[in-house]
Amino acid sequence: MDKSKIEKIQSGIKKYQYLRQQLFVTDVSTNPDFQRMFNGFFRMGRRTQAYYNDYYRYLQQHKMTGISFADALTYLYLKHGRLEMSFVSKMVALVDPAFPIWDSVVTKGHFGIIAPNINVKNRLQKGIEKYEQYRYCYDTYMQSDEARKKIAEFNTLFPKTDITDVKKLDFMLWQER
Repeated sequence: MDKSKIEKIQSGIKKYQYLRQQLFVTDVSTNPDFQRMFNGFFRMGRRTQAYYNDYYRYLQQHKMTGISFADALTYLYLKHGRLEMSFVSKMVALVDPAFPIWDSVVTKGHFGIIAPNINVKNRLQKGIEKYEQYRYCYDTYMQSDEARKKIAEFNTLFPKTDITDVKKLDFMLWQER
């Protein structure tokens, strides 16, 4: 892995660990520093302030009990009319690092899975099904020799990070974009 990718991952690990730590000690619905860091780290595209308010309020309300992808996706879809699979997966994965992040380049490039088109009937339900399909494929991939090699490489490059193998693989796959 080249030096620039290593530096990006190292920087990302620090930001990720900060966000995980802050998630449980601050009110994320009112903390602009947390929101700015989250938006930058996860590359949250521009949305209305109302969307962000609802997003961070939902995260705050559910961070201690866990966040269901289906419930969060449904809530934001019904409230704002947008199927935000990536945004919702980032919320879910920050609360529970056993869940992979939906990144369209990774999901399509590595797993051949794409989000449902805007004109698809039952789009919300199809989005939930696609994420479950992605989780299944991701879990299966985690058992492969290729994934084990990527995790081993991560562990060699970044020892003592104290993050899950799912997150390690997220970092590695994201760099292969």
